[in-house]
Amino acid sequence: MRIAALLASCATLLAATIAAKAAPQPHVLVFPVQGDAALAPAATQALKASLKQGNTVLVTEFRPDLPSLRRAVVEGLITRSTLESEDPEARRRISAALEADFYLESDILTREDAVALRAEAVQVSTGRRFPFSAEAKPAEPGGAGRESLVLSVAGTVVSKFMTEVLGTLPPAAPPRVALTIRETPPATQPSGEKETPGTPASPAEETASAPPPPAMPQPDRQESATLARQAESLAAAGDFAGAIQAMRQAVNLAPSDVSLRLKLAGYYTRKGMTEEAAAELRGALLLSPDEPASRLELARQLESAGLQEQARQVYEALLKEDPKNTEARLAYGDLLWNLGKPDDAALEYAQAARDAPDAPAPYERLARLFASRGQFQNAMISLDTVRRLKGQGTDGPLEPSLYRSLIQSFDIAFYRQRDAMDSAGRDYQAQRMTREDYYQKVRSLVTQLEELAEFLTEISPPAQSVKAHIHRRLGASLLSQAATSLQDWLVTGEDSRRTDSERFRKAAEDEMDAALALDRQMRSGG
Repeated sequence: MRIAALLASCATLLAATIAAKAAPQPHVLVFPVQGDAALAPAATQALKASLKQGNTVLVTEFRPDLPSLRRAVVEGLITRSTLESEDPEARRRISAALEADFYLESDILTREDAVALRAEAVQVSTGRRFPFSAEAKPAEPGGAGRESLVLSVAGTVVSKFMTEVLGTLPPAAPPRVALTIRETPPATQPSGEKETPGTPASPAEETASAPPPPAMPQPDRQESATLARQAESLAAAGDFAGAIQAMRQAVNLAPSDVSLRLKLAGYYTRKGMTEEAAAELRGALLLSPDEPASRLELARQLESAGLQEQARQVYEALLKEDPKNTEARLAYGDLLWNLGKPDDAALEYAQAARDAPDAPAPYERLARLFASRGQFQNAMISLDTVRRLKGQGTDGPLEPSLYRSLIQSFDIAFYRQRDAMDSAGRDYQAQRMTREDYYQKVRSLVTQLEELAEFLTEISPPAQSVKAHIHRRLGASLLSQAATSLQDWLVTGEDSRRTDSERFRKAAEDEMDAALALDRQMRSGG
């Protein structure tokens, strides 16, 4: 009965958020990142990708030749000198001309082996500025490329902007984008208007591909297979430049072999050559592979290359031909989730659970999704089903990747509810909230925090995360006690209860700090 109720709740998720979806999306204008000339273009790309990932905002990258700005100059709303100015008032006028709600300006720099990003989001209507900063460095010298560090600091800044300014949850997963860091800035892309996640390629891009090749002679096929094996060996050794060269020759000898094109696209992506990867994938798409496994891999590669619309079409075609292809349906649900459509993703995961009732994977996806939305009771029901299907006891440890995803959602919920408690207290002190309203807010937080604390008692961590998990459990319990004490103070008026609340809150933060420190130590191999 609990599973049936869970699946039924998935079917109502879409209707439950219609009102929220009807609200206009904030529009953010991203000015090119300044600072380190080698990292700045990649940082601009990373900020855009991170903002687009949640599909909760519209994103435009500033370029002086945007059609809307040219029109604003003609109409006298701004001048050409305004477009060249970095003055705050000039940027506010540019943002207003584009009907942006916020603009984002940033600087990136390197400190020894670390990468630091400083950003300010400016609200166009009020001029209010929201500063953010983030720093990342490899766990050990040479342990992480600068691309991953840039993506990390950009994701952190965007997460802070979305949670602290927009009041929304950041995406459940980081963006799938390959950054290219060059010593000279990349060429300026063609002008465009508001960019949104999953923007389809232009018709010209869709049709750009070589004509179907003639039949391949047998010697060419053998040489192509030899080159492909060489490419795979080079890639396994980390030499993606050599792998690209060998696989490029293999594709030239066997241009109709979709599997080779997919591997070449993957090597391009690993090397950060996203345009080349996209070109190969479009060629593979026109070849229309018949084998479901090849088509599924094609869809995944298209998604990784940022061609979400083409990936969506391949997934939907696969499911139309075989509605019970669980692997394709789960991958399609993942795409929808990454496009900021968690309700639609939940429906796909629920359908996969009905099609494959003995498979744990759909319920693992549902557990992740429910947790990311703060629906921890439903997440626990899904996890119970995962354990049953895997033949595990209630104390069996979760797989590390599933555990990390759930804990990430827990951390976000913990700090969001702590901030909500602090915000309500400030509103009450400033007399922006009545005592009754304050009480109702705290009462609601007590319920949410009790559910959050219960969630951690129901999941068992992998061995390497046991200590951090204990600290998190204590942190959740203490924050719940802080809210309960605050509620008691509002009822009784006893100052000691308010003092208890502040003490419990401080202890909760100390426990979370200890958990996060252990996480960092584990990632660094300590």
